[in-house]
Amino acid sequence: MKKTLNRTGTITLFLLVAFFVLPVVSLFSLDVDGTTWGAYPRILFRADNRFYIGSQEPIAEGTYSQTGNVITLNYVDRPVGNGPYAKIIDEVGTTLTIVELDDDVIYAYKLVGSGGAEFFGMSPPEGATRKVGNITVYVYSAGGAANENARMREGPGTNYNNVVYYGSQVIVPKGEEIYCYGRSENQTTIDGVTAYWYYCGYMAGYYEFAYGWIWGGLIDFKK
Repeated sequence: MKKTLNRTGTITLFLLVAFFVLPVVSLFSLDVDGTTWGAYPRILFRADNRFYIGSQEPIAEGTYSQTGNVITLNYVDRPVGNGPYAKIIDEVGTTLTIVELDDDVIYAYKLVGSGGAEFFGMSPPEGATRKVGNITVYVYSAGGAANENARMREGPGTNYNNVVYYGSQVIVPKGEEIYCYGRSENQTTIDGVTAYWYYCGYMAGYYEFAYGWIWGGLIDFKK
């Protein structure tokens, strides 16, 4: 009987601590100090609790505070009126919520503004498994260049269709730079060479990237 009472008392004490104490402690550990989120416009959080929004010159700035996964923006300078910059800041709003991404190989988190704007940032940890559609990807970050004309495909295999960008199939010319964000689960042997497929980005247009899979035998890595 004594053991039952002690156990009940311990459980009661635990529940009281969990209910009244634990909620005070934030369970969200991501600190945005010193980080930059993009792509356009970018938002920079400085360690002195100041923030800047803009790609080259700030279009808005002020101070910020973070509580858990919510960042509150206090604007010191911001555009007003009906211009495009004012609209951007309206979409950002006064609070940003940090959202962890489960199935994104390039980014691990995004910030969602109270006005609907989204900023992406932070790379997933190397070796983590993510998803591109229904395909398992192992995070692997490396730069490289095509060692011959390389087809970009919709999946890790020659049985997948070519990626189409603005009506044209994406073929990375020999010597052109690409950036790899992840690799396939399995390797493929082509002409006696065995290599993984890599999920890559290639600047196929004016400051615009096409994304898809390139067989590793066609890539010279710089990592």
